[in-house]
Amino acid sequence: DVANQSVDNTASPAQLVIGTGGGVIRGCGLSTAQSKSATTGVMPFVAPFDDGDATMNAGSKLNLEYTLGATSG
Repeated sequence: DVANQSVDNTASPAQLVIGTGGGVIRGCGLSTAQSKSATTGVMPFVAPFDDGDATMNAGSKLNLEYTLGATSG
């Protein structure tokens, strides 16, 4: 449920497990499509990390939390 014009996933953050070879992650986005290879769906936001790039090793876990806010125009 949306309260106070915001919604978040802080009670259940998204968790990404980094695959073989690791890599550099520069930010994240939210998509309505579930598959990483999807060519449909909507991306309401994409944002870089505030602290810069994250270098991740294979098997590392990255927890992502978001809060979306809305105001009337």
